[in-house]
Amino acid sequence: MVPLLLALSLMVGACGSGDDENLADVQLVGVDFELNSIMLTNGGAENLLTDGLWAYQDGEAFEFNIFTIKPRATILFSVRDLDGVDRSGGEIALFSSDAFDDEEAVLDYVAWGTSGHHLVDTGVVGGAWGEVGAVEVPGGTAALIRFDLQFFGPEGWEPFTGDE
Repeated sequence: MVPLLLALSLMVGACGSGDDENLADVQLVGVDFELNSIMLTNGGAENLLTDGLWAYQDGEAFEFNIFTIKPRATILFSVRDLDGVDRSGGEIALFSSDAFDDEEAVLDYVAWGTSGHHLVDTGVVGGAWGEVGAVEVPGGTAALIRFDLQFFGPEGWEPFTGDE
């Protein structure tokens, strides 16, 4: 429940129509293990249309429904189509196409825990992840939150346990 409250506190209303399809402005800012969800932010100044945006994890992928994210808005999206997220280890990669081995198509990336990091090299080469490594996930972690959008790697993420 606490991650949901945190996600709701981050969220800004985001529905409507938009013309800008600049997927380069999408930023992955959270992974909620309790809700099997990820949080995405539009870091740009124009509406962001999710048309052509893909999420990938461990051989599973889905294309986002067409949705508009307003500038600076953060939205919670379910990843149940990826079989959810496992707090012991995994990754989420966002792509601008279904070419999941193309470093130029990777938009953002996060790896956590001790296993399931199949695309870490693609994330590093594509500039979406700063180093080969993962965010540490202590017991009781409910979510991972990207606290610094300037860092592309484990140092920009922090576990959220609800005890803070």
